[in-house]
Amino acid sequence: MNWLRKLSAMLLCLMLCLGLFSGCGSDVYIAKLALSGAAGTFDPQFAENQNSILVASNVFEGLLVEDPDGGLHPGVAEGYTVSSDGRTYTFQLREDACWSDGSAVTADDFVFAFRRLFGPGSVSPYAENLLSVQNAEAILAGEMQPEALGVRAADDHTLVLTLEKADSGITTVLAQWYAAPCKESFFTEQKGRYGLEVKSTLYNGPYVISLYDAGKEIRLRQNPSYHSEQPAELYGINITLGSTDTLAAFTEGDSFYTQVPRESVDSLRDAVITEYADTTYALVVNTSRSLLGNESVRLAICGAIDREGIAGVLPEEQSTTTDLVPETASERTLDYRDTAGHRTALTLTEDARTLFREGLAAEGEQKLPFTELLVPDTQTDRQAAGIIQGCWQNTLGASINVMPLAVDELWQRVYAGDYDMALLPLSDSTAMGLLEDFASDTDRYCTGWQSEEYDALLDQAAAETGEQAVRTLAQAEQLLLRSGVVLPLYTSMSYYAVSSEVQGAWIDPGEGVIYIKYITKS
Repeated sequence: MNWLRKLSAMLLCLMLCLGLFSGCGSDVYIAKLALSGAAGTFDPQFAENQNSILVASNVFEGLLVEDPDGGLHPGVAEGYTVSSDGRTYTFQLREDACWSDGSAVTADDFVFAFRRLFGPGSVSPYAENLLSVQNAEAILAGEMQPEALGVRAADDHTLVLTLEKADSGITTVLAQWYAAPCKESFFTEQKGRYGLEVKSTLYNGPYVISLYDAGKEIRLRQNPSYHSEQPAELYGINITLGSTDTLAAFTEGDSFYTQVPRESVDSLRDAVITEYADTTYALVVNTSRSLLGNESVRLAICGAIDREGIAGVLPEEQSTTTDLVPETASERTLDYRDTAGHRTALTLTEDARTLFREGLAAEGEQKLPFTELLVPDTQTDRQAAGIIQGCWQNTLGASINVMPLAVDELWQRVYAGDYDMALLPLSDSTAMGLLEDFASDTDRYCTGWQSEEYDALLDQAAAETGEQAVRTLAQAEQLLLRSGVVLPLYTSMSYYAVSSEVQGAWIDPGEGVIYIKYITKS
């Protein structure tokens, strides 16, 4: 059993305790959950706040639904067919799929929702996940209108989705919260308030928002208009927002789930603790800066780093790694790391000092000009950066300035391309999602790196299925690491506690979403 399935199985084997529920009858149970922070919009096409995503994932449902093992099963769609060239998907919608007002969910509701992702007005942050849809890239570039998107309603219960090229990963995308339908007439009536209030939101998932007290509380209750082969079992959940101590809420029985600091894990003896490496801290190089465009210089910089030295400053919850894609990432419903295996450490054809000098000479230089390494302003990252700085000085004779920054400021500079090198925490729920961020046509990390071979591997993987897609992505990952553009250094572990008396709580470790529909009390 792979790692992700072990995690899912563990969570699905938990049983819900009496103290975590309040009842309004012998067969009615309401779970409790404490969350830090507030919630933003519940509009699924634009929900970015993690609390909002959690709610949206439980009150909306797309064409397909992902299960705890990463498989897909019918949601609003009762089935679908794929054309022989893999470019056209035809979905047959359930005739009993309804909105919370009792009206039918139709194919037009999906057409409107998908077009909303691409504007007009504002573009959804999730539009890039549907770039394989016909005309999507041209629409984002402003060359076409959203109405040109490759999605149409053949009739009320038949939706046709046309892709630019085959993309077997599109079905996983269609199971996400942002691919939920949106009823155009209701949306228009809200006059810009859609998703901001209980009365201004229409639901088609297993739950509805029965109460929303901004910044304080959200209550979800079963949607009586929801029909599914797998109906909701939990009656409802009361979510407390703005909790300043979710761990205390957990230990006091006011929350069935919480993220746990490493130092508190041992004290929660009655809870089920799951841990996983969900973030890779990697050195990312901006190849458009000075001599960093020279591959020999980059490889020497990466090869000079002493991993054992870094290991010596890492706390217990972190460890060195040679993998870029973290353990929690999946791909085509498979555990990526289990299927792809692990990457070997970067090996140089000659020693780092010689390679560095050759790279400088090829550029007509004798030394590296002023170069800055941006790092998160935490004790561990500063210490790791100090080790790296010493390696470059001692091995390459290169003086690098280390600049610790608050994480938000660090990302702002990276997204603007205002950096030479940066130590970045990288994570994504899928391998493709993380690797695509280094493709030639993306500016997410502004690395300036261009590789036709790398882009071709990503395109090839997008058209493949199952293990073959994973193997192709593994080739892309290895190629990226051999380029010296990014170097994985260490991983960060996250710890989550779920009451040992919870059954059916499914937590998506990639997105941090909790699906509550299967929670029951034994």
